[in-house]
Amino acid sequence: MKSSRRRLTLLLLGGLFVIWVLAACGIYFSQRHRIISDLDAKLTLEARSVKFAARGNDENAPKSIAARRLQERLPEYDSSDGDAFFQIWNPAGETEEKSASLGDRDLPWPGSLIGNSPVFKTAQLSDDVTVRLISIRAGGPGKAKGKSRRSSFAIAAIGLDATDMQRSLSHLMTGLLAVGLIVLGSTALLVNLSLRVGLAPIRRLAREAGMIDTDTLDSRFDGEQAPSELQPIYAQLNELIGRLEEGFDRERRFSADLAHELRTPIAELRAISEFALKWPEDSDEDTREETFAIAEQMESIVDTLLTLARAESGHARPDQQPVDLGLLVDELWEPLRQTADERDLLLTKEGQPPVWTSDKRFLRHIIGNLLGNGVSHAPNGAQLGLAWASNALEIRNPAPDFPSDQADRVFDRLWRADRSRTGNSHSGLGLSLARTCANILGLELTARHEGGDFIARLAQPEESHAAG
Repeated sequence: MKSSRRRLTLLLLGGLFVIWVLAACGIYFSQRHRIISDLDAKLTLEARSVKFAARGNDENAPKSIAARRLQERLPEYDSSDGDAFFQIWNPAGETEEKSASLGDRDLPWPGSLIGNSPVFKTAQLSDDVTVRLISIRAGGPGKAKGKSRRSSFAIAAIGLDATDMQRSLSHLMTGLLAVGLIVLGSTALLVNLSLRVGLAPIRRLAREAGMIDTDTLDSRFDGEQAPSELQPIYAQLNELIGRLEEGFDRERRFSADLAHELRTPIAELRAISEFALKWPEDSDEDTREETFAIAEQMESIVDTLLTLARAESGHARPDQQPVDLGLLVDELWEPLRQTADERDLLLTKEGQPPVWTSDKRFLRHIIGNLLGNGVSHAPNGAQLGLAWASNALEIRNPAPDFPSDQADRVFDRLWRADRSRTGNSHSGLGLSLARTCANILGLELTARHEGGDFIARLAQPEESHAAG
């Protein structure tokens, strides 16, 4: 399992390690440059003495005079254990002079130098002695022969013991490595501790989330003391728990209402069955028709629940096509006409029926349930009104006894107003199915109680209507 704390620790330590390596390299090379520059400056002064001693003498003089001047300048040249060295070669590479401090050793031959610029290098004089060298061309004009003069030059190399420099640089590198390891270890502990403290609110949130179950959905996360970065997470989790609580409450109510709805037809079926078993000779056509009606009612409840489940699961996909709402209403009114005539109900229409691009199957569920609801609950002899608009339709039926403050609850599953709860012809699922279908189609289905009338309104969203 991936660990954010481990990943953050590695990233921070890796970044700090790179920064420290770069800083250590900067310190090391800057100190190395400073030390070498100091040695080169000192060597440059000695080289000037060689040039001055060699200038203006005959062709043999530069070597002896330069050597003598150097030996006089620094006693280290004339001491067998001195730490300053020089060696002078003729242009052919033969040694002319060298300091007593070299003993039987030789400085490395610099080769033929081009121009008068000095050449610096670091060389190994012996296994335990490192020198810093400057190589120059030294010499001047030789003896005159007739009207011409020929120049005689020598090549000189002057060196200073750089063993201490190398040792200092080695100690510096060792110190930087040691300090780096200490800093890296200390940083690892500090980063780990900081992340542990910084991630503590997340661990606390995880513990609190683990304590929530179906019985504690009324609890909420307390994010007042949480870091600002976690405040949005706390808010979203609280909203999620609120939706879960609402969903669980809705399902509990649905289960209770479903049990209540099915209890009556099941009890009736049981009573009819017991009667038929005890007195089979009294079983008649009315008993069989009543049994069939009860079974049909239960089948309707189950079919509607299955349709709701399929629609809410997202498996139902609308098939968009032009639908003439006027023709659809006429088609849906036909099965209701007989009941409407028996109850002396009249359906009036206002406006011009529009043509919507939608799914006819879902529109049948929506409008059919709205018309059926009006026919079932309007008083005898009432007038049902259907009003058209380009982006909406409204179905109105008188409902003087309807509780006006609960108009939107008609879309809850198995909900029915208390005054109409005595009948068994309706399960209270039709309008819930209608709203679910409307949501799938992107339509708005609302209800209100106004002037003693119950009004259901199906409308396209404003942006959809504007686009159409």
